[in-house]
Amino acid sequence: MYLRRTVKVMRRAHERENRKVTPHSRTATGFHGAAFRLRAPLIAALALIVIYSCQSPDPVTKEKGRTLTPDERYLVDYYLKILEFEKYLHDNPGSRDEKRLELEKGFDRERIRRTLAELEKRPERWLAIYNRINELQLRILQNQPTGRY
Repeated sequence: MYLRRTVKVMRRAHERENRKVTPHSRTATGFHGAAFRLRAPLIAALALIVIYSCQSPDPVTKEKGRTLTPDERYLVDYYLKILEFEKYLHDNPGSRDEKRLELEKGFDRERIRRTLAELEKRPERWLAIYNRINELQLRILQNQPTGRY
């Protein structure tokens, strides 16, 4: 009897050593196939989220390229007039007061305040204004017609 048990135990051990391991067979760490089946939907969902986020439009580009409102265009135009005034001061410091009064006559304080208050509510809208100012300054430097708006 002892001999039969020993032979059985040895056969089982030999079978275990020679048994082929398949992806669905149980190993010391668990079921590989089951773990993959549980993780596959999660991996697919993450991949879809990454792909979708890459396809959505960039909000910065969208804001930079938007059309300015009339009040925002007025603000850009007035800012460029101030830059011209500063440039004029360096060239003709004697007529500073005259040029300053001329600049103030075209200044609509209420319109500027209203525009600034609207922009403070949504600061990302400043991107389009900065972008437009930079475009116009580059055109001025290159002596191209600005078309101001």
